Amino acid sequence: MNKILVVDDSPTMRETVAKSLENDYKIIFAENGLQALEQVAKHPDILCIIMDLMMPYLDGLKATHILKSNFATYHLPIIILTSQIAIEDMVLSVQMGADDYMKKPFDPIELKARLLMNLRRADRDQNSNPLTKLPGNAIINRTMLSRLSSPLAILYADLDNFKAYNDKYGFSMGDKIILYTAQTLTFAVKTAGSPSDFLGHIGGDDFIIVSTPEKAELIASKICTEFDKNAPTFYSQEDQAQRKIISFDRQGTQREFPLVSISVAIVTNEKIELTCAPQIAQIAAELKHYAKTKPDGTLGSNFVKDRRNQQ
Repeated sequence: MNKILVVDDSPTMRETVAKSLENDYKIIFAENGLQALEQVAKHPDILCIIMDLMMPYLDGLKATHILKSNFATYHLPIIILTSQIAIEDMVLSVQMGADDYMKKPFDPIELKARLLMNLRRADRDQNSNPLTKLPGNAIINRTMLSRLSSPLAILYADLDNFKAYNDKYGFSMGDKIILYTAQTLTFAVKTAGSPSDFLGHIGGDDFIIVSTPEKAELIASKICTEFDKNAPTFYSQEDQAQRKIISFDRQGTQREFPLVSISVAIVTNEKIELTCAPQIAQIAAELKHYAKTKPDGTLGSNFVKDRRNQQ
């Protein structure tokens, strides 16, 4: 059953909300913002959060801001349900990322309607990849275009020799490689990037990161290093030892392929003006082709940054 997270330090209020919704949803609880973050991490199938404002340890505003700042949880609708009635609280809740606002005491019929409305809107807007749960193309393009006027770096990442791996090991193992790639990119952005950086999943083995020029190469280097650490573990011991597999290319010819690696193309607006998604994609495609040729002669993951000047 679909899960709704109710966050309130009052047991009575938690029970009241639960009774209003329990016929249609599975209700899970948290007593404060810290517990809410733990529950979201523990239950990736939560559909919506109903959040109080005033709570100990971590209040509703801060918890909302944290959840909405994380690209893995930003899509979750958050309905603020509070006895605070000042307009300033409502405005601040919206600024922190809340999707809706209701006052206590509440009408159960209205709460159900608000919940349904927010779930429908989230389903329409989320556009996330079903495997990795990362934002998809609509949100990726919207994010890129909204940042064109600021210092911008776009990192396109995709896998090398992934088709050969899929053909030999099967789609189930291929999905595991994709999930590992998403985890690696997430780690790289969090450890080498900035809080405002964005990670999306275009589809298949293609991912995109929106960052800034000063962080781009740090992120790309971290991606390549971290990916190559554990990628061999997705192979048999024999293939790991040989550092290659026998599979078929796109023409159906059997040949040897190196282990899966990752190539990253970095496009920035430091020297050229970026104006639209197709232009960025074209530059990235040229760079990725160059990165996949491994111009330094080495195997493994690689990144290339566009250093051309405006024509």
